[in-house]
Amino acid sequence: MASSLQKMLLSMNFVHSTVSLLVIVCGISFFIDQVSTLEKVAGALTIAQGIVGLSLSIFCREAAESESPNWLRNYVAIAMLQIFSQLLLLYEATNSSNRIDKTFDDLWEAERRGAALERRLGFYEKFLKCCGVNGSHDYSKISLEPPKSCCIDEDSEFDSPLHPYGCRDQFTDYVFSKVLLLKLACWLLIVVGTNSALCGWRLYRVMKRQMQRYSGDWLEESSKEF
Repeated sequence: MASSLQKMLLSMNFVHSTVSLLVIVCGISFFIDQVSTLEKVAGALTIAQGIVGLSLSIFCREAAESESPNWLRNYVAIAMLQIFSQLLLLYEATNSSNRIDKTFDDLWEAERRGAALERRLGFYEKFLKCCGVNGSHDYSKISLEPPKSCCIDEDSEFDSPLHPYGCRDQFTDYVFSKVLLLKLACWLLIVVGTNSALCGWRLYRVMKRQMQRYSGDWLEESSKEF
């Protein structure tokens, strides 16, 4: 039984290390465009999760091959801590839409006050091909002409059509495509990590019983000799 549990644990550990690499790649993708600070923080946390996952996979392999109950017990404890941190990351990713709403509300307030924040909304309008927070009509509400960053052709000397979409929806779609991959990777890590931890715990119990049995047999043989 111990041998089959050991093989099962090593197999799941291989899957866990593969998914951890996927998580690292996912985290790196957040740094490609670097649109917002929120995206950088999410990327850093994602890469950290992947690195911790790889480190845990190495520790799991050593624990399984050494057949040491103490190593297996420590592995299970660390695995449970990582699963908890992944649940927190998944929770933050699920609630990212609330932060997006607040980000663009703050940007629009800055826009209404003038160029105090150096036209940060203009950066989003250029990058995401959008206009205003909810659309070009946002500017008419505060009696302002849409800026050049709202134009489809910014370099045109003539009036250029405006981007029809608001930046809030465009950025939400942009983040959703990245967060979706992050969520899938997190769920895979949670499922595989949970099964690996359970398998590691069962292997720990089996190893512990075997050691107790061998210890009992050794004491019994020693008492017979005396």
